[in-house]
Amino acid sequence: MLMRTQAPDSLETWLAYIEQIHPQTINLGLDRIRPIAKSLQLTNFYCPVVIIGGTNGKGSTVRFLETILLKAGYSVGAYTSPHLLHFKERLRINNQTLSPELWVAAFEVIEKARDTTPLTFFEFTTLAALYLCRYSRDPQPETLDILLLEVGLGGRLDAVNMVEPDISVITSIELDHLDYLGPTRELIAIEKLGISRPLKPLILGSGAELTPIKAFALKHQGGFYAYGKNLQIEQSSNSWFLQTVRGRTGPWPIPPLALRNAALALQVLECLHERMPVSSIAITEGLRDARLAGRQEWREQNGILYCFDVSHNSEAIHYLATHLKVLPCQGKTYGIAALLSDKAVSALTPMVPLVDEWYLPYLRTPRAQLPEVLHAHLKTEQAKRCYTVANVEEALSALSRHLVAGDRVIIFGSFYTVAAAKQALHHED
Repeated sequence: MLMRTQAPDSLETWLAYIEQIHPQTINLGLDRIRPIAKSLQLTNFYCPVVIIGGTNGKGSTVRFLETILLKAGYSVGAYTSPHLLHFKERLRINNQTLSPELWVAAFEVIEKARDTTPLTFFEFTTLAALYLCRYSRDPQPETLDILLLEVGLGGRLDAVNMVEPDISVITSIELDHLDYLGPTRELIAIEKLGISRPLKPLILGSGAELTPIKAFALKHQGGFYAYGKNLQIEQSSNSWFLQTVRGRTGPWPIPPLALRNAALALQVLECLHERMPVSSIAITEGLRDARLAGRQEWREQNGILYCFDVSHNSEAIHYLATHLKVLPCQGKTYGIAALLSDKAVSALTPMVPLVDEWYLPYLRTPRAQLPEVLHAHLKTEQAKRCYTVANVEEALSALSRHLVAGDRVIIFGSFYTVAAAKQALHHED
């Protein structure tokens, strides 16, 4: 274990140090982190700030906004988590990650500012990311036109919520992280509503029927936009239109990421229109080009289609299954799936009719669900051939012996699952 007196000298050693300075992985609350953030002037920014929370779709919504705004010529900062392959993925400035040296310099500042205050890994690294957005000069984040911040967990007590947003987005409200957020959608909605601010717009992707949301909508004076209510889409086979309180726009191209999240992103842009106008050309190009590693990411190798998807809860896996149902497959469909232990194993059920053969690997984290538990559930659901394996690499090795051109392999579940598969298949770009 690194001691405080042993100054880390590289990004890797800093990350190892940060992981062990708080006894808990997750410790929600702003009492410890807010004073540090205020001392470094990290709670208010000179540019518009959009905070994006929700059960699923946060990363995709950020990516739509980021891509469109970059096409429009703006300087964009985007902070997301967790990372898939490399820690530096968590912060992008104009779609570029920052150097290890810059991260190390930021960690040194946060270490000095926190003094003896214990911070979790997420809290410490979030402070560092915000510091880089305000003060770093390589490239020049101090000239950012907009900052996009993805909530880590929940909303009200998440470290990102110490920053004052100009617009808040809740992409979806579903059952996840029940130990921290509560066992019902109503309680989870209350936690996620914590990222809203009086007199500032709130954009909602789902949950408008929930009692806390309806009560909020009645009294909120900052502009409330709810998907399916005053924010609607009309979709055809190859285009879609968006209906908002300002009118109907489109046609827009069908994006490679979830359409609902594209609609939320366009509503954000409408709210920002006076400060940051965006052309129809930028929107069209941004929607078309917005892609995100591990979100229905398809790769072809030797005639085999591989799909990488970090769907890891019921809503996300149901969406993945719905999408796969309409995609033709010439051969067999194989599934490699693993979840963390706090996820409901029943989340796998929608995939059962689509998968001909299952491989359930152990993951290299103590938080993983045992593959035997997943195996028992799948057999109860009448899944076809089903195997537990030592790790993701072994699953891919076993599959390689009988895959033929036209088959497809769906690799989904935890970020750990997808990351291991991408590394094993050398699909790391």
